[in-house]
Amino acid sequence: MLGRMNKECCVSAPGRVCFAGEKLDWTGGSAIVCAVEDLRVYVHVREGVEPDVTTITSRAPFDASDRFDAHDLNAPGTGPLRYARAVFLELAGRGLPLDTVAIEIRSSLPAAAGVSSSAAFCVAVAGALNEYHGFELTPEALCDVAFRAEARWLVTGCGQMDQYASGLGGVHYIDCATEPPAEIEQLCLPDSLAIVVGDTQTRRSAGTVIGGMRERLAQGDDGAREYIASTQREVRRLRELLRQPEPDLVAVGALLDRCHAYARDLARVSTPELDHCVQAAREAGALGAKITGAGNGGCVFALVPCEQAEQVAQAIRSAGGVAYITSIAQTGLRVEYPALLDGHMIASTGSE
Repeated sequence: MLGRMNKECCVSAPGRVCFAGEKLDWTGGSAIVCAVEDLRVYVHVREGVEPDVTTITSRAPFDASDRFDAHDLNAPGTGPLRYARAVFLELAGRGLPLDTVAIEIRSSLPAAAGVSSSAAFCVAVAGALNEYHGFELTPEALCDVAFRAEARWLVTGCGQMDQYASGLGGVHYIDCATEPPAEIEQLCLPDSLAIVVGDTQTRRSAGTVIGGMRERLAQGDDGAREYIASTQREVRRLRELLRQPEPDLVAVGALLDRCHAYARDLARVSTPELDHCVQAAREAGALGAKITGAGNGGCVFALVPCEQAEQVAQAIRSAGGVAYITSIAQTGLRVEYPALLDGHMIASTGSE
């Protein structure tokens, strides 16, 4: 049943960092992920201006445009906006009627950097189309739409943690043994903590990194198998820590450090630039720091007492990274309309 249709709307979805569990979501394991505020993708949808032509315009970091007939779309195509086409295809495949629309996209998330820019992109597009058309899909259903857009239509090899982290917000344990996830549990961290993201500005293809790990696992590589086993143990430990009313933050930080060591030594997906930023953050007072995402480039993050956030950010900058001081995004998918639609679609989206 369809609800009320909006003539215009703006919806946003945040990026995420992974506390523990990279690569486990696509091997049937579990992960603990955290959505990050200020690093968001914003999608503005309004009625299309040309008959039967849906238009998409995206500013930095994607800088692309696209045109297509949503009623005669059978493949996502290529280019950065193929993710939006994939969402259209997945929604249409569920029998949902899509009108001709004009879409504008902006983002403060670094792309291809391990903070789930593609997942946030898909979640935000799905959420905006849901809001515009009045489909009344739940946040969980929109996360599934976004996941299947990437996994089914784009065949990226991704798991489910990124889309659910972005769509639901907060800190979550996600059991990816089934599709949709077998279990999702919200966990807690105190408001006294900041998350400092450090972007090394080195880029890689997540699909290539995932493909390499899949090959190592298929060949029975000892390091790859030990990475999966060790990281899964840490996910269970972290889940128990974050279930406590007052988590032991020293233990949480040490666990993040161990997970980075597994990524570096067992998965072999760290780089000197990533290691340098992690070490700089620790020396500047971070509770713990680690790589986030597929690896071999992109970002690290540090869990930091708020009063030391700028000190840690400066250390990351001195190590050659670009630093973003942020916090836990308690809200994932968020309707921004009408506040951002008065001629200034995005008033503030954080540092770029």
